[in-house]
Amino acid sequence: MSPFWQSRIYNIIAKYGLKVNEKKTRTFVPGTRREVTGVVVSDKINVPRSYIKQLRVLLHLWEKYGYAQAQIIFTRDFYKGIEKSLVNVIDGKINYLEMIKGKEDSTYRKFKSRFKRLQWEEKQSTDQIQKDI
Repeated sequence: MSPFWQSRIYNIIAKYGLKVNEKKTRTFVPGTRREVTGVVVSDKINVPRSYIKQLRVLLHLWEKYGYAQAQIIFTRDFYKGIEKSLVNVIDGKINYLEMIKGKEDSTYRKFKSRFKRLQWEEKQSTDQIQKDI
């Protein structure tokens, strides 16, 4: 932002008895990525790519190794020994994605569909084991 526009904006803010906190103020060049409290707000509200990648990795672990092994890998590699439920973490991440992108977003729907399928398969597997016992 040019100094001219910046001073005009600051004057308008000061006119209402407010003061700009310089430590919390950043100006961006058009076309650059803007992230506020972990949410990308450039053209439209979104989540960082790293968030999508991590969610994809978690679902892939479950698909490839099964829930029990994926939980072990998740605890070891993602939370360094802190016991967290993989199902709860994935569910929370998908719910957050829904909140940011909306229910009609294709990325959200794909992740939600994969997650529901994995939960259903896990339930079928557990039911079969209990039936066999």
